[in-house]
Amino acid sequence: MSNNLNYINELFHLSDLQEIFLSFLLNSNYQSFKYVLTGVNYPTKLPDWSCNKKYDKFDVLNLFSGDNLFVFDLKTVYEMLVGTSCNKIDVCLALDNQAVSYLKGIFTAKPSNIPLDKQQYIELLLREDVTYDYTPYVWENMKKISDEKISFNVLETIKACERFKSMDVEIYKKNGEIRYTKNEDEIEQLSIGMYQLMEQGNQNERMSSFWKRQEASYLLLLKAVIINFSSNRNARHKFEELFNFVNDDLGVVLEREMVICYHFFNRDHLVDKFFKRIQTTNKDLIKDIYGMSWDLFHIRHMEFMMGKQLLEEARYTVFSLLTFDRGMAECIEVCPIRKYIISEEKLYPLFEYGIRNILSEKDFDNMYMYNIKKRQNIVGKSNYNILKLQLENEIKSFLV
Repeated sequence: MSNNLNYINELFHLSDLQEIFLSFLLNSNYQSFKYVLTGVNYPTKLPDWSCNKKYDKFDVLNLFSGDNLFVFDLKTVYEMLVGTSCNKIDVCLALDNQAVSYLKGIFTAKPSNIPLDKQQYIELLLREDVTYDYTPYVWENMKKISDEKISFNVLETIKACERFKSMDVEIYKKNGEIRYTKNEDEIEQLSIGMYQLMEQGNQNERMSSFWKRQEASYLLLLKAVIINFSSNRNARHKFEELFNFVNDDLGVVLEREMVICYHFFNRDHLVDKFFKRIQTTNKDLIKDIYGMSWDLFHIRHMEFMMGKQLLEEARYTVFSLLTFDRGMAECIEVCPIRKYIISEEKLYPLFEYGIRNILSEKDFDNMYMYNIKKRQNIVGKSNYNILKLQLENEIKSFLV
């Protein structure tokens, strides 16, 4: 894997398209990779519904620097040599929790009309060319369904999603009326099936790595808030303190999340809405930080899934997020992906503004490169539960 990382870094340093093209042809070290450049001047344009856009009440954001891609892999390069490459990209719109909750309020067993302020949202999803899913809602609630009150609400929300999926689009286009092509018994069966999958996922030990990602985001945010409450030093010093916590306690570098925390330290107003509840007078501060960590997890999980080939006929997978939460949108906007490499179904991103932009080259080497083995040892031994209790108690000491 270390050699792979070296090859990935070598490839990231190439910027000339012809040089990249030739590298895939001539350098066997790169030929198992998929390499994607993102921006505004590349030939592959994402579907308009997945492009970065602010609507009246919500945002759609992909994770990229622009809405156009240039993709390189060995098969595509060979296709370009003999003509034109027509590789298919699987694009999906992920709905955030708030977007899903609006479906629950609209698509009941006895529906009325779609509220005027939700029509733009609903009609976007009803387009024939739009593919969407509600996996962020599924992931976040998978761990909560052991609570009876929450489980009932989750099942009702899934029912609403299944009703919406069975909506008679032609009747709606004709007279604005909501009707379903499936009856309530069919909706019930489909919903119970999804609910049971969530239960199985919650009990599956292989899911522990997914939960640990969310836990790591939560711990990082807790520490960032503690640093900000306790220190009057500048953003750079606060960031270095956060990096020390990553090296000494957390054991994993979450680059996007750390860059977002840097903007929080820097008070540059780029993430004001995401951190708006971070106040010592907020009695629900710990609960709110926990919710914020799920927002970051959903973005990270979208990135994770883009490393997978989910459809056999599509070489690439791209997710965009539909969110009614401006704070969550900020987290994508401040740290877009400029280019990325997929190796063995794992995605390695290079951000438009990442840790290398915050630290000097010397400090980056000292804090990041020279601590790789240390972090690997820590993440295998660390007890996140104990660390969580320590950080939560420290947060409580600041509350007034």
